[in-house]
Amino acid sequence: KKYTTVNAIDIHSEWKNFNLTIEYLKDNLEGEGYYIEPSYRQGSWQFFYRYDFADIDVDVDQDDDYHRQILGVNHLISGNKRLKLDYQLYDYKIKKDSNNKNKDFSKITFELAFTF
Repeated sequence: KKYTTVNAIDIHSEWKNFNLTIEYLKDNLEGEGYYIEPSYRQGSWQFFYRYDFADIDVDVDQDDDYHRQILGVNHLISGNKRLKLDYQLYDYKIKKDSNNKNKDFSKITFELAFTF
């Protein structure tokens, strides 16, 4: 059996209504990635931007690396529950999948999220 182990560093900073969260991770299968997420909270509303980067295999240039940007808003309902609305924009290094279809896409998501 082959097991995946992940090493990660998380940083979270708060100042007044502003937050900054950064995470970097690397696994034993030559993958690595990070995200940076600044946010601003006003009452029960949280506005955020997030930038993600993933490199599935750092030793292979043609691997399926991607960048993602998210712009969104959370409505903090209570405790660990939130309503989330965001716009996500992906940018893949390899633009076509194995069926020669374009992989770059944008989407709008709406979800109910629980944190635990």
